Amino acid sequence: MQKNAALTNIIWLLFDKFFRLSLSLVVVIWLARYLGPEQFGTLNYALALVSIVGTAAALGLNGLVVRDLVREPLQSDSILGSAFALKVGAAVSGYFVVVCLLLFLRVDELTMKLCLILSLTFLFKTSDVVKYWFESQVQSKYVVIVENGVFAAIVLIKLLLIYFGAPLIAFAWIYIAEVASVAFWLFCIYRFKHSTFSWFFSVEKSRQLLAECWPLIVSVAAWILYSRVDQIMIGQLINAQAVGYFSAAVRISEVSNMLPAIIVMSVMPGVIKLQKTSPLHYRKRMQNIYDLCVVLMLCVAVITQLFADVVVELLFTSSFAEAANVLRLQIWTGIFLALALVSSRYLINEGQQKLLMFRNLIGLLLNVPLNYIFIPLLGIQGAALASLISVIFVSYIFDLSNTVLRPVFMQKTRALLLMSCWQFIGQLFVLQWRKYK
Repeated sequence: MQKNAALTNIIWLLFDKFFRLSLSLVVVIWLARYLGPEQFGTLNYALALVSIVGTAAALGLNGLVVRDLVREPLQSDSILGSAFALKVGAAVSGYFVVVCLLLFLRVDELTMKLCLILSLTFLFKTSDVVKYWFESQVQSKYVVIVENGVFAAIVLIKLLLIYFGAPLIAFAWIYIAEVASVAFWLFCIYRFKHSTFSWFFSVEKSRQLLAECWPLIVSVAAWILYSRVDQIMIGQLINAQAVGYFSAAVRISEVSNMLPAIIVMSVMPGVIKLQKTSPLHYRKRMQNIYDLCVVLMLCVAVITQLFADVVVELLFTSSFAEAANVLRLQIWTGIFLALALVSSRYLINEGQQKLLMFRNLIGLLLNVPLNYIFIPLLGIQGAALASLISVIFVSYIFDLSNTVLRPVFMQKTRALLLMSCWQFIGQLFVLQWRKYK
């Protein structure tokens, strides 16, 4: 019964990823066509800036709260109440951080308005604690239904705004409406499933959560800053139009990057169970995941090299033509991001979260100076090159620095050399030779 519930939960999560990814891509394409490179770049600059602060404001509580809810179900009111209070405090603090950043960066009036509006999502995102509860009960279907129902409605509204020629600022308010609606319905469903609403704040539980979550806050914030800082720096060093070109390429590459994420989400729960029961099979299954992700992303990268111009023009029109060369570089990061994703799940399973934090921090410290060097020299292609170099270092070469990661380095090397593919081809050759003999 429990296995069926877990499987159903995974299916709902996979549906959520696929549905939102495919529909959001359609909306992004329509929005980019409507706004044009400059306004599309301005919107993405604001989204990147807000997402960097918002990730830190989320406090990385997801895994910790779910774990505590599973271990201590009788303490759920204090766990949820304390987590909610912490997130409210972080949301308020995050808003003031955004204001300070805007003053420091000296952005134009439109960008400032967009950022201030989008930062209101911090407060509504405090409803994530309800999502944690549903996840702990293996009932993610309620979250998926709410989020996708609201998302579908918002998509229709966005299309109507495009049809009637709404200004850019209207699309920022739509982001707020989406997050606020999800928060409202999640609380409604939670209240319906509970006869009483008795959350309360616990100083002891709050201290415990803060003590445990700080490495995750640093790790996730560093990763988001590392993955979004290029758009901020392009906006500062070039202009909003360049951000628009770069963002279009990133949006396309992000679609392909979801493929290994779906694979990992689907198969990793079963693989983790083998860790204690059969370590040998555990290592083999991990190798199989590395191999599959590399082969898949390599195929995507090769196809993209051939058809990047066609894809960009077909999706975003010829006005975004400069995004094609960025895409040709950006798409190769997908191979190493897939390796990083698989190894991240491995390290979390091994209790090595601090290694993740150091890896992401090093990626950030490497990516920023590389952007400062390459963007003035190569423009937006320089930002793509900086991302590629830094992701190769942190997701692959970094593994040589630690004894825990060296076996992982060997598995990644085996996958990158396509050794499993060559072995398979060799076996087929031997079989055919034997038949011939």
